[in-house]
Amino acid sequence: LLEGSNSAQTKMYPSNRIKFKNNFEILKSLDHPNIVKIYEFYEDDLRYYLVQELCTGGELFDYIYFKEDGYPEKKCAVIIRQLLQAVLYLHNHGIMHRDIKPENLLIDSKTNFYDNNHTSFLRLKGFYNST
Repeated sequence: LLEGSNSAQTKMYPSNRIKFKNNFEILKSLDHPNIVKIYEFYEDDLRYYLVQELCTGGELFDYIYFKEDGYPEKKCAVIIRQLLQAVLYLHNHGIMHRDIKPENLLIDSKTNFYDNNHTSFLRLKGFYNST
């Protein structure tokens, strides 16, 4: 959910709205196992809504913050590999994320994160400032 306001100071200007919608269409076309899939965009007088893939595992930040003894090197390597695959895909499509951080890395499910079969469990989100 992208929240707006009904005040004139925070309303999106028409030119920005067009740019936002164009960016949304580009993001909607992305299809990679390590990028959160964006499905639809809706708006009303106060808010903008994005419908995206459901990732029930939470943010990577929480896994890092609450894990006192850290993660094994192999698990970290899998995380970095999945992140770099997503970034390479974006760059190959002319998109620069500009806000990569643990809070913008979602885990598709807790089961997949703790499973050692190294499936694609990491999803990059937060493209709202992308170019």
